[in-house]
Amino acid sequence: MNCIKELRETRNITQEEIAETLGVTKRKNKMNEILINQTALTARKYSGQRVLTFKDIDTVHQRPDGTAGRNFRENRKHFIENVDCFKVCASEIRTHKIIDLSVKAHEDITLVTETGYLMIVKSFTDDLAWAVQRQLVNAYFRSREQAQAELSPKEKIRVADILLKTAKLDGISKSVRSQIAGEIMEMLTGREIFSNGNE
Repeated sequence: MNCIKELRETRNITQEEIAETLGVTKRKNKMNEILINQTALTARKYSGQRVLTFKDIDTVHQRPDGTAGRNFRENRKHFIENVDCFKVCASEIRTHKIIDLSVKAHEDITLVTETGYLMIVKSFTDDLAWAVQRQLVNAYFRSREQAQAELSPKEKIRVADILLKTAKLDGISKSVRSQIAGEIMEMLTGREIFSNGNE
């Protein structure tokens, strides 16, 4: 979506408004932090995948410390190592700076992938849990393109409305407006309607 990038650079509003509409924001002062349920999560990767710690899960879900770890241990037989979770030695965690870890720590750390996260929180069924799960999956684990492709029809309409309002701002050329219209149609229908801003 090139014209959205152009609008973001020239107007500096589209990304924030879209993020606000979807309930997901990146903190401006820390590039690797994503705000989920008013909690800043540091984006962590291991073996090419985004991962969370048990503490991250407990914090964002406002659960007592140890809840996610307990759920993991109680259902350990269902988790596949290197698919749902990774056991990583403390020295590797420190070497790759995945999380801040005391030099005194020597035990392996469990890092949880998206599928592992969903398995751990399967028992969290309150309203907050459902909202946090959607935010974490869309904003943390999946790329922006994947999250956009999986927006609900209602969310797509809200984003399209923001783009239309942005396109009506003074100083936007006809070709950029046409591009925005094409991107809105593509987002809503899944098909490219306009190419290179031409009808």
